[in-house]
Amino acid sequence: MTYITTDVNTVFGIYDTVALVEKAFDALAANRFPGNRIFVLHPKNEDTREFAHRKKTQVPAGIDAGPAAGLPLDGTGGFLDLFHEPRQGALPTALRDMGVPADWSDNRVVEGKFLISVKCDTWDAFYRAIGILRYTSAADLFWALSPQNYRTAAA
Repeated sequence: MTYITTDVNTVFGIYDTVALVEKAFDALAANRFPGNRIFVLHPKNEDTREFAHRKKTQVPAGIDAGPAAGLPLDGTGGFLDLFHEPRQGALPTALRDMGVPADWSDNRVVEGKFLISVKCDTWDAFYRAIGILRYTSAADLFWALSPQNYRTAAA
């Protein structure tokens, strides 16, 4: 199954360790993928921000600023914040910004995995990103196509 998004073609993968996701980023950078097209999501917001600033990648929406930036990715329970109702964390907003369907993520990042997403402007970049993520041992690898490209690929 190929997912359809409202953005450009996106390739994304799950990594088991921070070392593997760093290796994937380094391979993408060595293959001239610009940092503003690469997103990396860590289980903790502060680690995501630190990685993005250090490697000059995009910070997924909701992670760096806004009401959910200080919350865990999946939010908090009302019992932890007695004066407010339960609040949603940044995960849904971050996934949407990264071009990753929420149902694909399946809370694996919340449970300690790392997610990398590459937005690709051309078919060449799209296929290169798939190869790089596969080569760098992504535990799970998938992609989403823009509606226009999905129609083109299906024809």
